[in-house]
Amino acid sequence: MSSFPIKDKFIKNEDDMKKFFSEFSTNVKKNDCIAFFGEMGTGKTFSIKIICSYFNVKDMVNSPTFNIVNFYEADISIIHVDLFRVVSYYDLLSIDWDNIINSNSLKLIEWSEKAINNLPLPRWEILLKHAYPSGRVVSIQKYDI
Repeated sequence: MSSFPIKDKFIKNEDDMKKFFSEFSTNVKKNDCIAFFGEMGTGKTFSIKIICSYFNVKDMVNSPTFNIVNFYEADISIIHVDLFRVVSYYDLLSIDWDNIINSNSLKLIEWSEKAINNLPLPRWEILLKHAYPSGRVVSIQKYDI
């Protein structure tokens, strides 16, 4: 899966999602930023769990909706950010946003649209959509400097 962009890839179930994001993880580097976009329940946190598993995170990976940021140590350092409750740039400052995005860690960011003007380059952007009655549609784009 080294050919990007990927546009509207249909994922029919959780097993396919695990396979897809495990394969995608082979393209991810230590300092990458991966910005996740999608409605509630499209699989942003589930996808992040798969990526964290690929890098051997042993901690429980949950969406940090209330504390906004989780840190994981594994094969690499990972910062998991959930911007769902962020409403302004001042909220980003309160979580030390500049240090997060400039860190020597893999950055996994949910609800990235809340910081679209403050996301670093290069970055991956992943859009997840519902595919009714079940399944998901995934698009991945890499943006360079």
